[in-house]
Amino acid sequence: MKFLKKANLATTMICLLSLPLSSFSAFAAADDFREWKGTNGKSVGVVHEETSTISDSKINEMIERAKESISQEKKNKKNSLRAEALDTTYSYIAFEDGVSYVYEEASSANPELIILDSDNQKAEAFSSKQTQLQGIASDFIADGVGGKQEITQSGTYLSTKLTLPQDSMVDKKVAAYNYGGFFYLANTSGVIGSWVADMGLSYYTNVGQSQTETGWKPIIIVKQKTSATAWTAYKSDIFDPNYKEGQYRNAYKSGSDVNLYLWYNYNGKVRLKLDGTTICSERTCTTPGDTKTITIIESADKLNIPQISNWKLLSTVVSNDNTGKNRAIYSNIKVDGTPVPNNKFSIPQEDHAKVTRDNNNTVTIDVDSDIYKY
Repeated sequence: MKFLKKANLATTMICLLSLPLSSFSAFAAADDFREWKGTNGKSVGVVHEETSTISDSKINEMIERAKESISQEKKNKKNSLRAEALDTTYSYIAFEDGVSYVYEEASSANPELIILDSDNQKAEAFSSKQTQLQGIASDFIADGVGGKQEITQSGTYLSTKLTLPQDSMVDKKVAAYNYGGFFYLANTSGVIGSWVADMGLSYYTNVGQSQTETGWKPIIIVKQKTSATAWTAYKSDIFDPNYKEGQYRNAYKSGSDVNLYLWYNYNGKVRLKLDGTTICSERTCTTPGDTKTITIIESADKLNIPQISNWKLLSTVVSNDNTGKNRAIYSNIKVDGTPVPNNKFSIPQEDHAKVTRDNNNTVTIDVDSDIYKY
């Protein structure tokens, strides 16, 4: 694994992302069997792009889930000292095995739920090709370059501020990622039942209203070891860029700060929360401009991961020739709201990269194959 001028709108987006989407049915019809209402009291339009029809009861379930999450965010905003009396857009995306439910409420349009599915459940772009059971190595990323800092502090969640690189600091080759995650090593024969999660941001050069801007889109993949030699992608969030789901044309701004929160068991679910600045106020980028955006990505199902062996923070590039550039600064690193002690940081792993750490819980990962030859 190699592993957003001020606008008049402040946007909170809650996105629960899904598995790769490679093919869809040719039809996309609005559902008029019954009427659903959003939290704003407006009718919800349901658009079908799935290959097999989803029942009304399932649609109702997903809309209610979305409304519950949005209502909670509205309550948080009302109670927050930082709350601003500006328009807010809410996007909720939940995924199950092969099906994604994309819900969005914006002040400029009626709420909408888009249902998508895929017959090709691959998640190979973000997760490491190695088993991640190997030790320290100078070439620990088999299909690219990068650096990794593992953290052995136990706790329910890890938080950190990620400073994203400027565009000049990135040469993504195939793909570039800055992300965290966790690893759970099961005490079983062949360590079957182990879990690994990669949770963070992926670099794009075709976002924005003109589709020629750069930015970082949220991404998450969770894998489980299901045999002695194979890791199976249980969940992931890679979207087909030809469809209007996920962040679509929106992305977090290069060079900006994004607060990351990672949970391995949030009421049974794997969850990632991102809080930062995006380049647009909605996924279609109808309103470009720096926008405060919160993205929540979580599994629709309870995975109930019992514990983890370690947390991790990485900056990587996928390439086929061990080249590329990327950079990430992770500061104010905490577990359960408490700064991580020095002795809980493991020896970093470096592959054409340099990982440095200061005493203020800041880890800098500089990936540059031109400077770091090993």
